[in-house]
Amino acid sequence: MSNRCIHVEVVAPVRNHKAITLQCLRSLSRIDRTGLEVHIIIVDDGSTDGASDAIREQFPEVQLVPGDGNLWYTAGANVLCIPAEHYRDRRASATHALASKHLL
Repeated sequence: MSNRCIHVEVVAPVRNHKAITLQCLRSLSRIDRTGLEVHIIIVDDGSTDGASDAIREQFPEVQLVPGDGNLWYTAGANVLCIPAEHYRDRRASATHALASKHLL
């Protein structure tokens, strides 16, 4: 049996769904991560309900990619379809630059 971790990307586009997004993140925080490397990315497409601030405060390990309110679900999901290997180094500035390139 291998000692290698399985890399899991959890991605979600959101806009003005603060309560359900936080509920989802609380649920994800309770999973048994033994043998898993879990990386969570949220595209917040211009929420005005304080979702991004709440995520930053309660889940600082979650990577937020900002949108301007014009992505809607499909484009937000497309931003998240950037191959997972681009996120493995977890350098926020590099990931943000990559995601921003796809937002334009």
